[in-house]
Amino acid sequence: MEKAYSFLDRHPDVAFATVDLSCKPRIRMLRVLSRTENNLCFAVTPHKAVLVQLRANPYAELLVSEGTISVRMAGVIHFDLTMGECREIFRENDRLKETCTDPAGLVWFRMAVHKIDHYDQSCDPPLLESSHF
Repeated sequence: MEKAYSFLDRHPDVAFATVDLSCKPRIRMLRVLSRTENNLCFAVTPHKAVLVQLRANPYAELLVSEGTISVRMAGVIHFDLTMGECREIFRENDRLKETCTDPAGLVWFRMAVHKIDHYDQSCDPPLLESSHF
């Protein structure tokens, strides 16, 4: 669903949802650093609780919205990016370079998206478009 991905490209800061080890929901803001087809790439520092949560339960969702448009994506997390891929993503992200000097100091992962919802509340009635992969 290109409309949803285009919206995400313009709004890379997303609310990222996981479940902690006590089965309670956790939400934090993350930035989508790169996108290829149905894969979204992220990086966090090694001490973040999100890593423990994702290793225990690799299913996650994200939400991004502005005005009357919201996009929700669900997928499975994989920790399989090569260091070459990480360095390329790092090279292309000036904002990431402001907080980190070496991509090897981060933990990189990708979300393989399997469901997308694009919700437009400007229509009457509101329009929900969904895609499953």
